[in-house]
Amino acid sequence: MWWLLACAEIPAGRGLPASPKAELADCTAANDGVHDFLFCVDGATWAEAQADCAGFGYHLADVDDASEDAWIWAQAQAVDATANWWLGLGDAGIEGSYQWDGGSNSPYTNWRAGEPNDFGGNEDCTWYTSTGAGAWNDKDCATLGSFICEAGCSTYDRYVDADGDGYGGESVRACATEPDYVDLAGDCDDSAASIGPAATERCNDVDDDCDGLVDDDDPGVDPAGFTTFYADADGDGYAGSTSPVEACAQPDGASLSPSDCDDTDPSAYPGAAEAADAVDSDCDGSVSDLDADGDGVDAESAGGTDCNDSDAEALPGAAERCNAADDDCDGAIDNGADCPGTMAEYDDHLYFFVGSTASWESAQSSCADRGYHLVDLDDATEEAWAWALAESVNDATAWWIGLNDRESEGSFAWDGGSSSAFTDWRAGEPNDYGGNEDCTAMADDAGGAWNDKDCATTYAYACELGCEKFAWYADNDGDGFAGAESVRACEAPSGYLSSPGDCDDDNAAVFPGASESCNEADDDCDGEVDEDAIDESLWYLDADGDGHGGEVAVLACEAPEGHVDNGDDCDDADPAVYPGATQHDDGLDSDCDGAAEPHDTDGDGLDDADERRLGTGLDDPDSDNDSLSDGAEGEFDSDDDGDIDPLDPDDDGDGLTTFSEVGDPLDPDDTDGDGTPDHLDLDSDGDGFPDEIEGGRDTDNDGVPNDEDDDDDGDGISSAEEGDTDQDADGVPAYLDRDSDGDGCLDGEACDSAPVAEDSGGDTGAGEGPVDDCGCGGGAGLVAWFALGWRRRRLSGAAG
Repeated sequence: MWWLLACAEIPAGRGLPASPKAELADCTAANDGVHDFLFCVDGATWAEAQADCAGFGYHLADVDDASEDAWIWAQAQAVDATANWWLGLGDAGIEGSYQWDGGSNSPYTNWRAGEPNDFGGNEDCTWYTSTGAGAWNDKDCATLGSFICEAGCSTYDRYVDADGDGYGGESVRACATEPDYVDLAGDCDDSAASIGPAATERCNDVDDDCDGLVDDDDPGVDPAGFTTFYADADGDGYAGSTSPVEACAQPDGASLSPSDCDDTDPSAYPGAAEAADAVDSDCDGSVSDLDADGDGVDAESAGGTDCNDSDAEALPGAAERCNAADDDCDGAIDNGADCPGTMAEYDDHLYFFVGSTASWESAQSSCADRGYHLVDLDDATEEAWAWALAESVNDATAWWIGLNDRESEGSFAWDGGSSSAFTDWRAGEPNDYGGNEDCTAMADDAGGAWNDKDCATTYAYACELGCEKFAWYADNDGDGFAGAESVRACEAPSGYLSSPGDCDDDNAAVFPGASESCNEADDDCDGEVDEDAIDESLWYLDADGDGHGGEVAVLACEAPEGHVDNGDDCDDADPAVYPGATQHDDGLDSDCDGAAEPHDTDGDGLDDADERRLGTGLDDPDSDNDSLSDGAEGEFDSDDDGDIDPLDPDDDGDGLTTFSEVGDPLDPDDTDGDGTPDHLDLDSDGDGFPDEIEGGRDTDNDGVPNDEDDDDDGDGISSAEEGDTDQDADGVPAYLDRDSDGDGCLDGEACDSAPVAEDSGGDTGAGEGPVDDCGCGGGAGLVAWFALGWRRRRLSGAAG
């Protein structure tokens, strides 16, 4: 097939359809101002051409009128004037009933003369013939030809609008009439109709209007979603009310609550330490927490004696009022108070008995106004005590008590909330006589037994403070621990606890068991300051007092005496050594940078530190006086005798001093040229005889000692060649014997055929030495001279 073709050039001014076919060769795109067309030069059957067009979203071309027919034919001729071009018209379904592939109902035709003729009975498809001048011909559908594809509408760039907000996201090529696409692009979230270029930016962490800006970053954000924040102008962590900021998100340095009462003073904020300075430092509405109620007496929590610093009428010496409170700060409630009746106490509860009469509701109200309730009677003992006291106050009337069934008939409850089931009903009671007896009285004609009565009846009444009052301690900073400020009450008021212990109740970070911090405060209320603080620092001992510590360190809030905050001293015993100190040329690391500046006092190539370590002289460049500097000899022990070369006068241990062997100290002698200088070479001349044996002698008196002379006896034959045999048994080895064979002729002379053990001519006479072939003889005197010389030189060498 033709699927691998590439795109032909598109005519100027024509838009390229968004179709794969437009990417193929031999297909030319064109547009008649209404529809897009593709003219594809290819060998395809009608069915293949139809399928190819359909695969690209096109159909085989419809021709609706003569004008369109002429335009299409002209385009086809321009592409390939020799091709036959399939159109969409065919009668394959019903012979003679022609239908357009694209569904057009146009009756227009342009048949060539004599066509259609259904030649052979199978011409069911239509094409332009190359020789028909634009007229049509019916043709066998299996014939191969070029073809013309047509889009059913004008296609152009449109956009998928999945959320229906009028703006599309994904780009497509489509007709204007297709309802699933829109002309406007730019929807950054096509799954949400509330998001698009026409939307209003809102405070929701979303780019609603697709402009790339979110919430506060978008100047067009809807202010209706703003929250009012307040700036912290003085930087104390609490915002004031004078600098509101409208924004979606909380700006840095701002908060929702304008709780700072003075946003120009960083020392004034909720929870700040209060002082007696006429300033409301802790923003609680009082200029001084020492005397919050302004009664002239400081609060107990501030070291004063005011037991209730929220009530200016409660202070030591004040008149006791009938209010269920300790007004005079003596620890007792309502003692000496002007209560309307007789005060009494029973089982830690306070009572007052009023002999004047009132309705049950009025009696209840009178009790409640003073912090009391109508009396509860929990058992027979309490009842007997109460009735006896009531009779002593007024024995001419019944007494209201707190029991009633006003809420639910027959369901009696105590005014003070007691859950006691104790009752002492008079016989036949309660009977709810008349249907409205909902309150209870101790009957004066029944010895205090109870009777239900109409609540509007007037009787005397007894009030009870139905609990034992305790001291409760304020937790002003809300840290779960109370300070010394207290009130007495039956139950803990809001923000009060049963026991004190907070040593700073204005600071929520201070309480028993809190973590101690380095702040010069007793954070954990144990009486100690800054002990075992969580933010302690390491302090380093500065033993030499140079401002830099060594490795020894302790944890503490403040630097202990003799300690500093750094541990970078590399020698804490020397005050001249520390980071940044002046570095001296003394072999020490004075500035602690890890590198010592070397110092070589005697200039021998070894710095003083190394000389101290090796034991060489700091002021002597040649410690062993061998003419070689200590630095030149280094740390080697060439002869492994335990003495390093700078301290060894005989570096190679050959019995000859280094001084005698070295020659020029700057260019030491290497007699045998083997790369090892003589003072380190056990055989300096390489003759096979160690320097230790050859010593410092000069056997042949040529000015060159034997250890450097490869011909020790000067006979012209190398010592190595002569060896150390004694051929003539005269006690002198051959390499030191100029007449090795004792023939009277010197080795190497012309008449001496060679050093031999015997006379080669056989002319040796009795009592004389060997005689050579040249007639030399009588070599005894020469031999004796050499022997004497050998002995003398050997002694000399041994002496050094």
